[in-house]
Amino acid sequence: MKKALFFLAVSFLISSCSNVYKLAYDTYLVNAKPEKSLHYFDDYLTFDFYPVHNGIYFKVKNLTQESAYIIWDKSYFIAPDGNSSKALNTDILDQDKAISNKEKYESIIPPNAYFSRFTTSALNISRYSFSDISTITGYFSNNKYSSTTVIFNEGFSHENYWPIRLLKSEEVSNTEVNSRRLIPGKLKKTSEYIKENNNLGVGFAIRIGDIVKEYKFDFKFSAVTVYEVSGSEATPVYRSMQSNNWEFYKVEKN
Repeated sequence: MKKALFFLAVSFLISSCSNVYKLAYDTYLVNAKPEKSLHYFDDYLTFDFYPVHNGIYFKVKNLTQESAYIIWDKSYFIAPDGNSSKALNTDILDQDKAISNKEKYESIIPPNAYFSRFTTSALNISRYSFSDISTITGYFSNNKYSSTTVIFNEGFSHENYWPIRLLKSEEVSNTEVNSRRLIPGKLKKTSEYIKENNNLGVGFAIRIGDIVKEYKFDFKFSAVTVYEVSGSEATPVYRSMQSNNWEFYKVEKN
């Protein structure tokens, strides 16, 4: 049995035509050091983040001479809509249940070492499994033979927080505005989503010696861009920014 922690790759198909589109989200950390980056540090730890469509990749480095411990029972994840839940410690998903039950719900970061993982809400994880059976039949010296292979996979998946395609709009017809088949109503719907779902965050409780430090990190969009993808080429066609009230505007070609 093969177990895997599986998170959906980012691929964005807007229509059934030959045009392929991708939504790219630029984000920054509130109160970051340096400003508008995804980095933070103090005298104890440094943090680097990479928010993605279904969670947050993070890296914590311990700057002290004592071991640090992430206390997962006191750590949380805030979805873009503002709903909070426990942050998921992905290490426990691949552990044997008996071993996991004996362990403290903590992750150790040794002195001058770092801890790099993915986290998301602990509520929306779902288990998946599938099997594939393939049979190859052939002949050798007039004798028929066959070989059958059975592959079974199981793991965990998580739904996207950010839309992987332009949101549908019931307010417009199927009238196409241009050859790219991008309907203005879809851009409007996606713009409304951005305005209402810009609350992504994560919080960690980290113990160093006898001190438990609590960190809260909030992330905001700085821009959202629609790319037209053709082979290895990606061309920006629409962009939305806070300074423009998150309304999409057409990106002019250079």
